[in-house]
Amino acid sequence: MARVLLCAATAGNGAGILYGQDVRPYGLLWLASVGLMGATLQDVCPRNEGWRWWPGWTAWAVLASLSHLFGLVLAASSAVVLVGSRRVSKPSAAAALGVASLPQTIWILHGLFFVPGFAEGAKFTSPGWREIGVWLTSTFAADGLTAQSGGFEWSSPALLLGVVALLLVGAAQRLSSRGLPPSSPSDRTLQTAAATMLATALLMAVGVFLTSQVVPLWTTRNMLAASPALAWGLMLAALWLPVDRRTRSWVALLLAVALMTTLAGVREEVRRPYKTDFLGVALKVMEERRRDPSIRLIGNIGPSWLVGAPASVLADPDAEILLTPTATVGRHRFPAGATARPGKTIYVFYLSISAPIGTADQYVINLAGPNCKAVPATGLVYVRCG
Repeated sequence: MARVLLCAATAGNGAGILYGQDVRPYGLLWLASVGLMGATLQDVCPRNEGWRWWPGWTAWAVLASLSHLFGLVLAASSAVVLVGSRRVSKPSAAAALGVASLPQTIWILHGLFFVPGFAEGAKFTSPGWREIGVWLTSTFAADGLTAQSGGFEWSSPALLLGVVALLLVGAAQRLSSRGLPPSSPSDRTLQTAAATMLATALLMAVGVFLTSQVVPLWTTRNMLAASPALAWGLMLAALWLPVDRRTRSWVALLLAVALMTTLAGVREEVRRPYKTDFLGVALKVMEERRRDPSIRLIGNIGPSWLVGAPASVLADPDAEILLTPTATVGRHRFPAGATARPGKTIYVFYLSISAPIGTADQYVINLAGPNCKAVPATGLVYVRCG
C-alpha cells in the first residue's frame, strides 16, 4: 500500500512533470533524487544489510551529483542520516559519498579554472519564511503555477493541507488510544522509513537555509532535490500514525483521491503557457522577416533564445541573420530601443521573469507610434509597427 502511494505521488507530482519538460538538468535532478531516496529506503528493509545497499545508493548518488550541486547535498544528507541511525557504517558511507562527489567536484573545478564568469548568474537573496512556504506548497503541487526568478512556484496549499489534516487525525488517534498493540515488523519498518525520509529532508533544508543566510543558494528549483524525501516522509508518517489497519486503509484511500484530484489541476496549469516563450517568439520573428526581409528588428534577442531548437532551425540562415546585428537588426535594451522608426518594425524585448508585460507593451506603443499593436507572447514584449 505504501509503495503504491509513493509511486503515485511521484508520478503525479506537478514539479516533476513540469521540470521533466525543461531543457535544463532539473528533470534529471528530480529523477536522481527519487532514485536516491528509493535506494535510501531500501536500506530500511531488514533484509538489506551489510554491503548490499552500497551499489544502488552510490549509483543514484553519482547521478544526483552529476545533475546538480544540490543532488550532492541530498546525497550527503542521506548519508548522514543513515550513519546517524546506524544503518550503515561511517567508512562505507564515506566511501560511497566520496565516489558520488567526484562528478560535482570535477565540474566545479573545471568551471572555476576554465569558464570565465562561472556561476556569476546564480545570485539570489537570502531565504525567509516565504521561501520555506513556497517549497512546501511546490512539493505538494496542486494549483497556482507562477514563474519566478528562483524557479516555477506552486502557490496552492490544498494538497499540503490535506496531508497535514491526515497527520493530525492519525496523531490524535495514536495519542488517545490506550493499550496499543505491540508493533509488528511492518509497523516498525513504516515508522523507520518515515523518520528516515523526514530526517533527510529536514537536515538538507536546515543546512541549505542556514548556509543561504551567508551565501544565497536557496531557490525553489534547487530545493526540488529535497522534495521527494519531504513528500514521501509525510505520506509514510500519515500511514504509520493510525493504530488500526482500517483507519490506515481510509488514509491511503483519501491520499490517493487527493493525488488524483490535484493531478487534474496540475494538468490544466501545465497545458496553459507558463514559460517565457523565447523559442516561439524567435521562430515567429524569423517567419515574419522571411516573408518581408525589409522589416526592421529591434530588441535583445540572443543565442539563448534558440536553446532547444531543432537542428534544422539552428542550421537555417535566417537564424544567423536574426542573431547578427545589421542595418535591419538592431541590438537594444528596453526601454532605450523603444523609439519611433520609419517603415515596418518589430520590437522584441525580454525584461524579467516577473515583469508586467502588458504595461511594457503599451509603453513601447506610446513611444514607437500609434500605428503599432502588441502581439501575444508569454513573458516577452512583442510589438509590431507599420
